[in-house]
Amino acid sequence: MGFVDGSIQPPPQYSAADSSTVTPEYLQWYALDQTIQSWIMGTLSKAAIGQTIGITSALAMWLKLQQVYASTSQARLNHLRFTLQTLRKGSLSMGTYLDRVKTIVDDLAAVGQPLDDQTVTHYVVNGLGPDFEPFAQTVTGQVDPVSFDTLTNLLLTQEHRLQLQVHLQHMNSSSRPSLNVAARGHHGGGCAGRGRHSRDRGQNGGRGFGRNQQDRNNSSNRPLCQICNKRGHTAIQCHNRFNLSYQPPAPLEAHSSQLDNSSDSAWLGHPGASVMRHVFRNLNIVVLDSPNNTCHACRIIKSSTLPFSSSQTRAPSKLHTISANIWGPCPITSINGYRYYIFFVDHYSRFTWLFLLSSKTEVPSVFAKFQILVENQFSSKIKVFQSDGGTEFMSKKFQDLLSSSGIHHNVSCPYTPQQNGLVERKHRHIVEMGLTLLAQASMPKSHWDSAFATSVYIINRLPTPILHSKSPFDVLVGKPPDYSSLRVFGCLCYPHLRPYSDHKLVDRSTACVFLGYHPNYKGFRCLDVAKNKVYASRNVVFDETIFPYSQPALLPTPKPSSSSTAPSFPLLPLPPIVPSLVPSTVPTVSTPITSPVPSTVPTVATPSDIHSVFRVKTKPDGSIDRYKARLVAKGFNQCEGQDYFETFSPVVKPVTIRTVLTLAVGRNWSIRQLDVNNAFLNGNLDQKVYMVQPSGFQDKTHPDAVCRLHKSLYGLNQSPRAWYQRLTSYLLDLGFTLSKADSSLLVSKPLSTPIVTGSKLSKYDGTPLPDPSVYRSTVGALQYLTLTQPDIQYAVNQACQFQQNPTDTHWSAVKHILRYLKGTLSYGLVIHPSSDLGVDVYSDADWGGCPDDRRSVTGFCIFLGGSLISWSSKKQPTVARSSAEAEYRALAIAAAEVTWVLQLFKELKVFVSSPPVIWCDNLSATYIAANLVFHGRVKHVELDYHFIRERVTSGLLQVKYISTHDQVADVFTKGLPKSQFMKFLSKLRSSLSPSACGGMLDILYHTMIQVE
Repeated sequence: MGFVDGSIQPPPQYSAADSSTVTPEYLQWYALDQTIQSWIMGTLSKAAIGQTIGITSALAMWLKLQQVYASTSQARLNHLRFTLQTLRKGSLSMGTYLDRVKTIVDDLAAVGQPLDDQTVTHYVVNGLGPDFEPFAQTVTGQVDPVSFDTLTNLLLTQEHRLQLQVHLQHMNSSSRPSLNVAARGHHGGGCAGRGRHSRDRGQNGGRGFGRNQQDRNNSSNRPLCQICNKRGHTAIQCHNRFNLSYQPPAPLEAHSSQLDNSSDSAWLGHPGASVMRHVFRNLNIVVLDSPNNTCHACRIIKSSTLPFSSSQTRAPSKLHTISANIWGPCPITSINGYRYYIFFVDHYSRFTWLFLLSSKTEVPSVFAKFQILVENQFSSKIKVFQSDGGTEFMSKKFQDLLSSSGIHHNVSCPYTPQQNGLVERKHRHIVEMGLTLLAQASMPKSHWDSAFATSVYIINRLPTPILHSKSPFDVLVGKPPDYSSLRVFGCLCYPHLRPYSDHKLVDRSTACVFLGYHPNYKGFRCLDVAKNKVYASRNVVFDETIFPYSQPALLPTPKPSSSSTAPSFPLLPLPPIVPSLVPSTVPTVSTPITSPVPSTVPTVATPSDIHSVFRVKTKPDGSIDRYKARLVAKGFNQCEGQDYFETFSPVVKPVTIRTVLTLAVGRNWSIRQLDVNNAFLNGNLDQKVYMVQPSGFQDKTHPDAVCRLHKSLYGLNQSPRAWYQRLTSYLLDLGFTLSKADSSLLVSKPLSTPIVTGSKLSKYDGTPLPDPSVYRSTVGALQYLTLTQPDIQYAVNQACQFQQNPTDTHWSAVKHILRYLKGTLSYGLVIHPSSDLGVDVYSDADWGGCPDDRRSVTGFCIFLGGSLISWSSKKQPTVARSSAEAEYRALAIAAAEVTWVLQLFKELKVFVSSPPVIWCDNLSATYIAANLVFHGRVKHVELDYHFIRERVTSGLLQVKYISTHDQVADVFTKGLPKSQFMKFLSKLRSSLSPSACGGMLDILYHTMIQVE
C-alpha cells in the first residue's frame, strides 16, 4: 500500500554524476509502480478506466479515483440518491438492473451513507414493472427484511419463470391445431345440429354437434369463470375454487396429436424431415418443428459438411492478404530437378507468383525472398497470410518468420481445404492450363515446370469477372498487359546465338523449342535440345505452327554415354538426355585430371563453359618474369537460384586502410603485408557446380563426361564469397574477432585476464577432442610457466584437471590463456631488496568452486619482505559444509606452508623479528583459528587441520582479518574482472622483466606456434 498512499516515494530518477543515466533504484521503483497500476486497472469498469487515462503513477491514479468515486460532497450524495430513486428496470435484463442498483448502493457506502437491506429492497421493488407486482407484494409483506443476495436470487428465478410462461403461451397459440369436426349441412341453411335446444334445427336439417344459432349469439353475454374457463358462473361460484390440485381442461382438440421429430421418428426409420411431414400430414398429426429437437442417432450417423457460401469479397489493398499453397511431390521430376512448386496469390489483385522447389525445406527461404521482393516493388506490407496449415507452414522457422514481420497467420480448419478455396481453384487452373500446353506441344511431362510457369504468366494477364473484366496484372501494376509478346508454348523457334559463338564459321542460330518467358530478362526461353541448354534472348523468330516434339524428325538424336569409374580420370557422364558438349577430336595430353568428383551427376546439372587465359608476367625492367596460364569459368552463363545463391563478398573500405596506417605510424606499430597466391582457388563451394573438360585435357574414352568442382574457380559468381568465408573462418579459429564497423576487418589483440570472469570449467562441457595430445602438451608447458608467472596459476590449475578427457570448451580456455600470455610474455617476478624480513601470508578459498564434485579451491601466497616467494592454487581433498569451513582449511594449508618456510629460515640462520601473519577475509574462520567457540561447527573437520589453532595459541602465527577488496589471494581462487585482477597483479610485483622467465618463454613460444 506504500505506493498507493504515498508513503513510498520515488527515488531520484537520474544519478548525480550523470544526468542522462537513470538510476537502478528508480527503474526498480518504476517497475513496481507500473505493476500496481495494472492491478488497479484490472478491477475497474470501463467508465472508471476512462478516468485514469494519462495518469503515470499508482498514487495519482488512486487520488483520481478517490476524487471521482469517493467524494463526500452533498451534491454527489444527492445525485446518488436521486439516481437510485428514479432507476427503473424497463427493458433491462434483471441481472443488468440489479448490477446498477448494487453499483449505486456501493457508491453510497463509499461516501459514508450505507443503506440497510429493507431500504435497498424498497428501491428495487419500486423499479420493477407490473409483471412483478405479485412478487413485489409478497416480498414487501414479509416481516423480516430480505438481504440483497437473497433478493437477487428470487428475482432472477421469477424472471426465468415469466420468460418460460411467455414461451409456452406462444407455443400453444402457434401450434394448436383446428378441430377435426364431422359436419353436414352448409347448404345455405343455419347448420342446425342435434343436442340441447334441438328443436331449433337449421333450415336445411344439417346435423352437427354445435349449439344452435341463438346460443352462439347469446354466449358472449354469459360470465366466464376464471378458474375452470367455463361460462355461466363466476370464480366465486366455482366449486373448484378450493381444489388446489385442479387444472383447467385443455382446449378441445378432437382427433389431433402433437409430436416432435426427435422422439417419434424412430418408428419410421429416421427418415428425412420432408418425408416425416408428408406422413404426419396424411395421418392428420401435427408435428412441432422445433430447431432444438435433435436426434442423437441421426447426428452421429448422418453428419455431413455444412455448405460453403461463395465469397465475393476482396482485400482492401495490395498485399494485404496473401494466400499460399504448395504442390508435390510430383511423380515425375522435372528436367531441372524440381519436384514441388509453391505459389502465392494476392487477394486484392488475384496476381500469382510461382516458385519451383526441390524440397519443402526451401519454403521459409522462398517466402522470405518473396516478401522482400513484393514489399519493395509495391511499397506495401503483407498483413495477413492464409494457408491450409501444412507442416511446411506450421514449422517453427516459418512461424518465427511471420512473427518477426508482424504478419497474422490465418489457417484453414483441418481437412477443410474449402476455406482456402482461392488458391485451391488457382492450383487447379494452373495445372489444367499447364498440362494443356504440354499436350498441345506433345512435350514430355518432365517439362511441367516450364509449362506451369508459363501458365502463371498467362493467367496473370487474362481478364477475370471478379476484377470486373480486368486482369490481375492490370490491377496490380496499374496498366494493361501487352499481349503482342505472347507466343505458343512448345513451338519451333530460332534464337540469335551469334554472341555465344566461338568463331565466325559457327551457325548464327539453331532450331530450339520455346519454353516460355524468362522471369529476370525481358526475353524468351529457348531450349536447344541437342545441347540440353536453355538460351535467354529477345531476338527470336517463331514458327507457331510447328511443334518439334510432335515431329521426332526435327529433334536431334542424343548420344548415349556411360559412366566412368577410372581413378586416374574421375569424370562423370552426363545423363542420356544431355549429349556431348565437347568435340570428339582433341589433342593428346599427358597430364591427368585428379580432382575428386561424386559418383553420379543429377539431372539438374548444367556444366559451366570454361576458357583459358594466358598472360606474360614481366619484371619492373620489362623483361619476362614468367608465363601465367589460368583456367577461367564463364560465370555469366550461370543461373541465379540454380548454380549459385549468395554472391556478396565484403571489400575493405579505403577509409579503414588509411585509418589503420595512420594509427600504425602514430603508435609505432609494425605492418606486414601478405598476398595469397591464387586466392580464389582456395574457396570451398557449397553448391554442386559442374565443368566441361578443359581443352587439351579431355578423356578420349569418355568425351561426354564432366568434372565437379569442389573448390572455387576464377570466373564463378560465388568465388569471391567462397574465398572470403574460407579466409575469415580460418582467422576466427585463430582467435581473431570480426569488426562490427567494417566486415572486412578482423582484429586480434591480447586478453587482459587469463580466464573469463566467473568461469568454472566442468567435465561435462563441450564435446571430447579427437586427439588430446596437443591439449596435454600445451597444458604441460603452461605448468612450467607458472614457476615465474603466478597470475596464470588458477587458470592453469583449472585446465590441468581435464587432461584425461579434454573437450573443445577446455581447449578454448587453454587458448584463452595463450592469448593472455601473448601480451604478457615479458612479465615476471621482481625481487626488491628489503631490510624488513617480515612474513605476510594471504589465504583464500572459493567455497564449492568445482561444479562437478563441489569441492572448494584453496589459494595462498607468501611474501618475504614484500617479495613473493610462494603461491599455490589447488582443490581441497574433501567437501566443505560451509564457507567458514573452507576458509579454515585454507588457513591450515597456508599455515603448513609457512611452517616449512620458517624451518628453512632457521636452517639458513635467518631470524624473523615477528610471527608470520596470515590474512583471511572470513571472520568466522579467524575466530575458529583463535578459540573453540565454534567447536560445534568444526568438530567433523580432520584433526590435522586443527594444528593452526595450536600454532596461534603458542604465538608462532597470527591470523588477522582483511577486506575482500584487498585479498590478494583471490587471484588464485577465481576468475576476476580486469580492474580487480590488474590491482592484485600489481601487488604481486609482476612487471616487465625479460630475464625472469629464462628459457620458459622459448618453450611457450614454440608451443603457441604449434597450436596456431
